[in-house]
Amino acid sequence: MAQEMGLDLSTHLSRPISGGLVRSADWIIVMAPEHEEDLWNSYPNLTCRVEGLPAYLAEGKVLAIPDPLGYPLKVYRACYAQIERAVRAFFEQELDAAPGKGQKA
Repeated sequence: MAQEMGLDLSTHLSRPISGGLVRSADWIIVMAPEHEEDLWNSYPNLTCRVEGLPAYLAEGKVLAIPDPLGYPLKVYRACYAQIERAVRAFFEQELDAAPGKGQKA
């Protein structure tokens, strides 16, 4: 499906979250409330921002973006569409809030 969307994931390797990753992060984006809860339970001294991606969906009622693993391709496509909308909204909101936005260099 990634190729269908014009993405090359051939060199991508997933990796579990670790103390090193958490310490070096400015942001950690989660897909569901239980992910955030697990993160805070495992790393109670987090200094980065933790955001739930579903909060950026226009529907406003989505609590989690489900993991499509094991489901038909149409579920993957629906999940991808949700993630794409939420990521776009996240960056639009964060870029709008960035210091210096609209100021001349």
